[in-house]
Amino acid sequence: MSLHVHLKSRFGAAFGACVIGGMGSVSSGQVLHDVDFLIRVAGGALETGSLDAGGAPVFPGRVRSGVFGAEGIANFTNDPGVNASLGALVPGMSVGFDLVGALRSWDGTFDVISEDTITVRKSGINTVTPPVDSVVPGIVFGQADLDDGAGFHHHVQFILNPAMGGAPSGVWLLSWELWTDAPGVARTEPVYVVFAQ
Repeated sequence: MSLHVHLKSRFGAAFGACVIGGMGSVSSGQVLHDVDFLIRVAGGALETGSLDAGGAPVFPGRVRSGVFGAEGIANFTNDPGVNASLGALVPGMSVGFDLVGALRSWDGTFDVISEDTITVRKSGINTVTPPVDSVVPGIVFGQADLDDGAGFHHHVQFILNPAMGGAPSGVWLLSWELWTDAPGVARTEPVYVVFAQ
């Protein structure tokens, strides 16, 4: 099955959307960002979700989007981040990522491996998408608060490295998985970020 068909069948129209949103809120008063992945521990694993149009958390959800240049810097964005409702995580748990495939370019499908790459950066450590489908170990990028609420809101930096230089137009697909050091909690399924300029 092609990646395009796989994504379309798994996620419907959401996989191709490039969304820039504001914020939603939950009844606890904690602000959650609708551009971010939401995470929680459910069924012994990390699970990703998102906010619906009314600002309510919806699980599962495995696709978010980002726009290079949205912060005024070409080929750069720090969205989407990763956010959790209070009580959704184990207090003090660390969360990390691994890249789980080559960067893909949209040409009517996401079957084409891009000549471009994306650097995922946190705390001065760079992880770059591989040239072929393989796993690139990432790093811990955040820790849940130690209190009972276990709040979590962290971002990494995404930097497009264009093979031909400049700030090319296009749409790219990044595949990653999130994991934790919390005992007995499995990693997410592969999750996806669709980027545009």
